[in-house]
Amino acid sequence: MSNAQQQYYQQNTSPQQSHGYGQQPANQQPVMTPPAAISFNAEAARQGEGGSNRIDTTGAYAGLFTKAKHIQATTGTIGIEFEFEDSSGATARMTLYLVGKDGSQLRGGKTLQAMMLCMGVQQTIPVNGMVKEYDFDSKSEVERSAFIYPELLGKPIGLLIQMEEYEKQDKTIGRKPNIYAPFNAKSRQTSVELLDQAPAQKLDKMLQSVTDKLLPKNNGQSQQQNSGFNSDPNNDNIPF
Repeated sequence: MSNAQQQYYQQNTSPQQSHGYGQQPANQQPVMTPPAAISFNAEAARQGEGGSNRIDTTGAYAGLFTKAKHIQATTGTIGIEFEFEDSSGATARMTLYLVGKDGSQLRGGKTLQAMMLCMGVQQTIPVNGMVKEYDFDSKSEVERSAFIYPELLGKPIGLLIQMEEYEKQDKTIGRKPNIYAPFNAKSRQTSVELLDQAPAQKLDKMLQSVTDKLLPKNNGQSQQQNSGFNSDPNNDNIPF
């Protein structure tokens, strides 16, 4: 049994007596260490369900940002690409677009201000750093140089995430997570409640009303959808 196997059994099983290997006559097989009993671990069972570990359900999540990368689209729109990880380890990649190609302030900028308040961040200054990204050519994760916002990383934050349908280049329908509203991860207060020193009540109300944002039906009648903080009427500025 290797060291790694022994560590696994020590962490996930109940201890058993070890018999080891003794000196045996040449015509006998050595006495092997008997397998240990395996005890149930609820958290390991939860993580072993399989499938994607991406956030794919509209709802409230508490976690932190592991990436906050400055981006500029080919249209000239400026934003921040976030990688969010919740308390269970599930992740979501989301983008806030801050400034349009004409210099106009987009609604994503207000969302960012609300997020900074919920995290207790007064200012964030972009610096050159390294980010991990998936490379489609090598089909592996690589490190690349980018401007990042370090003050936005590793701080507790709550996000009400809304799943949104979109049309892919091959005309199939995909789903992506958007930031509907941020909230303080500890108190569950929204940005307005924090500013007004009001009790946390709005998040529960929003959870009762927010649903997935669907594409318009084929008959041309668009469905009425709540779009939260990051809905932007300047769709031409958004590069997807």
